[in-house]
Amino acid sequence: MTRIVLLALVLASEPALAGRPTSLPAAVPLQTLAGGTASLATFAGKPLLVELWATWCEACGESLAIAADLERDLGPRGLTVVAVSIDTKAEDVERYLASHPHPTTVRRDGTGALADALALRQLPAALVVAPDGTIRAIHEGKVRGLAERLRQDLEPLLTAAPPGAARPGEPQP
Repeated sequence: MTRIVLLALVLASEPALAGRPTSLPAAVPLQTLAGGTASLATFAGKPLLVELWATWCEACGESLAIAADLERDLGPRGLTVVAVSIDTKAEDVERYLASHPHPTTVRRDGTGALADALALRQLPAALVVAPDGTIRAIHEGKVRGLAERLRQDLEPLLTAAPPGAARPGEPQP
């Protein structure tokens, strides 16, 4: 009985991957804020943090700020962060981003195709994706200690930062 309880505790603390795709559905069409079409396939071969969020989601603001901090801190070591809004109106996303910290790259999935393909149950959702496209972790909803958990998930995927590397958004030397 003790083994079963311990196993249940271990499984409950792991990022929920059971019954989910093991690879990022990179071909799902997304929209850029300028109205163009894009996909996550653009980022193939890179460690990736994909943050799914919505303007109406209260917990998403905190999660977006964490993603922006991780991009700033871990970008020089190869991390790419993409924030994907599920809002249907681009204007709502642009208005929200004007007053909230967020990662540099933002896409929109107004149809919910990406969230559906990933079988997501709640927002925000943070996906840690290895350079080969394998989903290593999914954290859904308001997660206590999210920043630390994401750093632990991402660390094995990153390289050492080259000396003098500029952070995203900073001019190159």
